[in-house]
Amino acid sequence: MGTKKSEARRQAEFVAAAEAMYVRLRAWRAAHLEASFDEVGDEVTRERRELMGLLLGELAAQPEEALVAVAVCSSCGRELTPKGKQPRGVSHLEGEVQVDREYHYCDECHSGLFPPRPPIEAAGACVEPAHD
Repeated sequence: MGTKKSEARRQAEFVAAAEAMYVRLRAWRAAHLEASFDEVGDEVTRERRELMGLLLGELAAQPEEALVAVAVCSSCGRELTPKGKQPRGVSHLEGEVQVDREYHYCDECHSGLFPPRPPIEAAGACVEPAHD
């Protein structure tokens, strides 16, 4: 049996993480009764970023079929050598996350590349994804 999680299990894990965040925030507030509104907001923001980092990691994971089949070096045009999945840290306003993405390497230029994601269809228009 594979190591991929079912959608129901992913959802259950996220809901459990959200519930744990709620419990931590309630306990934090009980321990910090004199905290200002801004201090409470800062704690909520910190916790929310952690939770959203989990969700971002789930949503950012690329399905295998969406990966670029053959990547070429933007400098020399040679075919890049696939090096398998490598971890990559990504920072976003909603949270920090580490994702595993396919990594390719140019033996000629000695540079690496995380291939770009395919364009996204949005409201009938083709939108190029942001480069990360």
